[in-house]
Amino acid sequence: MRKNMTDADFPEELQRFIETCLPTVDAMELLLLLARHRERLWRYEELMSELRPTAAVQPPRSESISSFSRRGA
Repeated sequence: MRKNMTDADFPEELQRFIETCLPTVDAMELLLLLARHRERLWRYEELMSELRPTAAVQPPRSESISSFSRRGA
């Protein structure tokens, strides 16, 4: 049986990171994509085409890519 997770299941430091660095689901998906393919260098267009469509639109994705790029992710 699958357990429902609560905030208490995550360390406080991880919760702060998610709240401050991952403002949208798209940002989280982008970070997961980059983590799965650490060895790869991505072009902006490739990242945009790899991310599955969500309810969010392109500008928030673009902002997430720019934010991670500035932070060296």
